[in-house]
Amino acid sequence: MPNGTNWKRDSMRVGELSDTSESVVKLQLKEYLNKVVITKGTIPNCFDDDPIRKYSFLHLDVDSYSSTYDALKYFYPRISVGGYIICDDYGFLAFKNAAKKAIDDYMAEKIEPVISLGTSQCLIIKQ
Repeated sequence: MPNGTNWKRDSMRVGELSDTSESVVKLQLKEYLNKVVITKGTIPNCFDDDPIRKYSFLHLDVDSYSSTYDALKYFYPRISVGGYIICDDYGFLAFKNAAKKAIDDYMAEKIEPVISLGTSQCLIIKQ
């Protein structure tokens, strides 16, 4: 969890889940390395400024309010019409003030509904 993580809001502490490294991620994804791009860093600092880049699918699982909000702020405008956003932790009570609130806050003035799934995730289909 990055600096700015707030225990009361995010149910996580700064530094939690830090038992990864680029080499561990590459090892876990070794059979997919020719199909993925691994970007090292923290959200939003690791995002490029390419406004033309488009995505058709986003699976977001970053837990904290600020990381969830910042990721949506970056990716939502770059999601193609008809593209899908799946966000984890939307239905977990522990993350109601973190991931869920960030998603609800960001999407509040968007036309797309946030569809709560029985998997504790949510789905957004870009219109």
